[in-house]
Amino acid sequence: MNNGANAQRQATTARAKRAASQTTLETYTDLDAQAVTEVSSVLRRLLADVFTLYLKTKNFHWAHDRAALPGLPLSPEQS
Repeated sequence: MNNGANAQRQATTARAKRAASQTTLETYTDLDAQAVTEVSSVLRRLLADVFTLYLKTKNFHWAHDRAALPGLPLSPEQS
């Protein structure tokens, strides 16, 4: 690809990124601004808790040594 086309592609990408960062999501709701702030605050904390639980359960298996899990094969090839 030549330098002119590459520069044009980069400029287009930069414009798209700027446009995306400047747009806001307009969603109809009958809640007032204070209620929206309160609900979003609670949902943010809930999402953080769910993500923490996900990470803890995802990594749970690796916290045990082989003796604690005698029924599992050592590798997928051994099953």
